[in-house]
Amino acid sequence: MDLHHLKYVLVAAEEGSFQRAAERLKIAPSALSRRIQDLESELGIALFERISGGIRPSYAGGVLIDYSKRIFREVEATAEHFRRLAKGQTAVLRVALNGIAPQLPIIPALFRSFRAYHPEIELKLLSLRSDEQLAALRDGSIDAGFLFARPENEPDLAYLRLASHRFVLGLPAGHRLAQQAEINLDDLADEDFVLFKRDYNSGIHDSLLENCRAKGLVPRIIQETPNEHMQLGLIAAGMGISFVFDSISTRHNRPDIVIRPIAGLTVEEHLDLAWLKHNGLPALAQLILLAGAGSV
Repeated sequence: MDLHHLKYVLVAAEEGSFQRAAERLKIAPSALSRRIQDLESELGIALFERISGGIRPSYAGGVLIDYSKRIFREVEATAEHFRRLAKGQTAVLRVALNGIAPQLPIIPALFRSFRAYHPEIELKLLSLRSDEQLAALRDGSIDAGFLFARPENEPDLAYLRLASHRFVLGLPAGHRLAQQAEINLDDLADEDFVLFKRDYNSGIHDSLLENCRAKGLVPRIIQETPNEHMQLGLIAAGMGISFVFDSISTRHNRPDIVIRPIAGLTVEEHLDLAWLKHNGLPALAQLILLAGAGSV
């Protein structure tokens, strides 16, 4: 088994056909079929099942595909490391952020400090939701993530808490409650709500609704949004009201939206820096050190 065999398996699985895979690999279909059969003989197990119109990976084939993807990521990372050595760069640090984290002053300040202290390390930044960051941490696609709503039982992950935010109410500027200094949850019984989709952040979504129900409010959600920007746009348009982070006033200058505290709403959201405990990358250690020391 070598890298060529693994590539043949990956391409065959992606194409769902030995014929199309062979065309993509620029080899004869019979040669591709023979090489995969040789690999199956070596491993002692079938990697593909024939189905109507093509092929699909067997259970064992699926396992091999997962391992193969990981191997090719490591091969590419090794090659990239040596390319950087040739340019005088010693490391790259892959860091993911959700849509809100970069808007908080602490995050740009941390990155500025990191680049000032470690110009030899390249920061490769990716935009991922919190749940996507957790998956990327587990499969090694990123080294660290700035995420909300971390899971409670993840023994392989380590965390550093950077900030906490309470939820407040966002209202259209002309709303009947906009003049009140503080709003009670029971004032909102007849209001229309726009709220972020549950799959955007299921934990905090459920906590907000549970908090409301415990206080006797069942929010009438008429629209769900994929991100905060659309949420704010719908509030400003008078489509409804919504729960938003208390940091929103410092991140968005919106004269068409009024922000008010809510009595009885106790849900908090926490921003954490997360990483795999066994990740011994020196560049990661330097980022954690700066974040933990408050050097930002």
